[in-house]
Amino acid sequence: MGNSVRRFRGTSVIGGRDTPGIGPQAMPWEGDGVSSNVAAFGWRWGVWIVGWLCFVGIALVSEVAFAQVSGSNFAASAPAAAPAPAPAASGSSLPAPGFVRLTYSLGKGTAGCDGEVMFRRLVASETNQPDPFVLKGAPTHELDIGIRRDPPGFRTITELRKADGTVLDHHEYAERTCADAVDRAVISVMLVVFPAPAQPKAAEGGAPPAAALKECEECSARVVRGQEEIRDLQEKVSLLVKRVDVLEGASRENRRKKGDMDLSYALSAGALLTANLTSNVGPGVWVAADLRVKVFSVGIELRTVLPSAVFVGKHDLDYSQYLVHITPCGRYSYFFGCVVGGAGFQVMADTNYPSVGPNTGIFPALQLGGRLGVEAPFGDLPVGARLWGEVLYTNPQSSFDYVDSGQSWQRPDVSAFFGLGLVIFLGGKEAT
Repeated sequence: MGNSVRRFRGTSVIGGRDTPGIGPQAMPWEGDGVSSNVAAFGWRWGVWIVGWLCFVGIALVSEVAFAQVSGSNFAASAPAAAPAPAPAASGSSLPAPGFVRLTYSLGKGTAGCDGEVMFRRLVASETNQPDPFVLKGAPTHELDIGIRRDPPGFRTITELRKADGTVLDHHEYAERTCADAVDRAVISVMLVVFPAPAQPKAAEGGAPPAAALKECEECSARVVRGQEEIRDLQEKVSLLVKRVDVLEGASRENRRKKGDMDLSYALSAGALLTANLTSNVGPGVWVAADLRVKVFSVGIELRTVLPSAVFVGKHDLDYSQYLVHITPCGRYSYFFGCVVGGAGFQVMADTNYPSVGPNTGIFPALQLGGRLGVEAPFGDLPVGARLWGEVLYTNPQSSFDYVDSGQSWQRPDVSAFFGLGLVIFLGGKEAT
């Protein structure tokens, strides 16, 4: 058994001969059996343990060295703290409310812009105090506000001066609408003339390095511009809200002064055409004045049908009307319906009357009927257009006779009239 084991461990057969292998010739121990196996096992484990301990020791030493190098590199590459923005310098010669003389002017083409009274109200509502432009003593500053038409929009010009004429601030702004131009003037006043007091800031640390200041300069400028834009938008929104409140208050005050009647007036004039009155369509003109109370109105109208040809056989005569009408109406939105009643006279004339006798006849005329129409303003202008049509019954009957031929023309009792004209609204357009 021992010989066979030693032969297996000591030699191997390759090509029919003995070759040294892993056996007693290559190992530093001698012996057979269990003692030889135990010795070989212990020797191998000892080598492995020593090698493993050396490897762990080398790894620990490398890790510590890497940590020290990395820590020093990280500390060297850490960015410097960003500098805190420097506090803005406060104004040294700000005017005080009650010591600023205001000059407010509107240029040509700004008739619809807010006047000085509304501007003062907006500034007062923004400062939460009475009108700051009411002088309490000798003025220390002069403020000029100008609104000018600058197509396609408007231009706001603001200038603040000391009493001695020294210009402290001058700005010009281009705005899209007149209301925006006035709002811009209010914002400029609140930022330059009567700014809100600055809030105190907490004490800050030492000055940052010059390199960090230079690196953050552009970023700080963008932040400041963004804050100014946000503040500008907030001011505009606030002014719009206050404008609505002021206008609503003024509207309520106007309604209180006018009472519940809500009166308005209108003047109108135009041309008309007739149907079923003369042989051809007859022309005419009309002028009218209306008094309106909410959805009701009453008007007076002067009307004439210009001389129009009437053919009677081989004869022809001219027929015309001259009347005054009263028109009570009901209105809804742009539409209206009226009762039309009036009186006047009518003229029948033939300058080529063939026989001896009167060639002109003048007869009274009474008319009654109904009218439907539509009336609409031109946008926000106090001018609009009116279109109407009506059917009138005319009485008494009248005729023109040709004695020589026995022919006669009798005026129709029922005729139609169609009018078109312009309207000027006075005192409001609520009833239109």
